[in-house]
Amino acid sequence: MSAPHKSASPVAAGLVAPSAATAKDFATVTAKFAIKGHVLQRNVRADDGCVMFTVSRWGQSRSFTHWNDVYAFLAQIQIGGAT
Repeated sequence: MSAPHKSASPVAAGLVAPSAATAKDFATVTAKFAIKGHVLQRNVRADDGCVMFTVSRWGQSRSFTHWNDVYAFLAQIQIGGAT
């Protein structure tokens, strides 16, 4: 029996967020946010080294500590019809 193709995995299909953001994942998601008019930034907090992701648009922002939450917010603005 052959091994499943990488493209058959839910992560590769874009259905499930990977547990950590690689440089390619971050660039791809940043571009998807840009298409919707948002800016995605990655920051590291100085006091504890925690990675924070901030999505901004029109002076309003949302901050996330988990990469899965960034994916969920992207799905929300893509499906919700908000531009």
